[in-house]
Amino acid sequence: MNKSRVKTVYFQEHIINSKKDYFYKNMHSLTHDSQVRTICMEDLNVKGMQHNHHLARSVVDASFGMFLTMLEYKCRWYGVNLIKIDRFAPSSKTCGKCGHIYKGLKLSERSWTCPECGTHHDRDFNAACNIKEFGLKALPTGRGKVKPVDCPLVDDRPRVLKSNGRMKQEKRGLLQSEAHAFRRG
Repeated sequence: MNKSRVKTVYFQEHIINSKKDYFYKNMHSLTHDSQVRTICMEDLNVKGMQHNHHLARSVVDASFGMFLTMLEYKCRWYGVNLIKIDRFAPSSKTCGKCGHIYKGLKLSERSWTCPECGTHHDRDFNAACNIKEFGLKALPTGRGKVKPVDCPLVDDRPRVLKSNGRMKQEKRGLLQSEAHAFRRG
């Protein structure tokens, strides 16, 4: 009996570590590899989704709440804009072409046709495009004025949060500026 408990705990720990590894690899690709400076996402009520008996197991298995928490942390760490769209914004119901809001859209409908312009939409793809548009509208306008919305700037972070590589770069830059000032003076 005790052996089976140990095996179960080991197996569950392996699953959790595999999910964390997958999340960290995705966070790295989002914040580094793609060189994205702004991420737009819907502010979902994950705890409320867990109360729905049809969705609860899927939401918990996907560790969606852990993914969102890690994404916020990594965006803050690397100075990436993280814009959260209001959960009640009509991202699925808004036509991406003409802007018409189709109020009769049911959750079971995975695709729909706009009654105004006749464009056929896949529900998820249309929502993703609309979330991007809503997020980009939330950014300040004008060149050179774009700053992280929810996150501090990279240089405004506490010194403890900076990685060793970043601190080495700052020290190298500091030494070069001191040498330049020494040559002048």
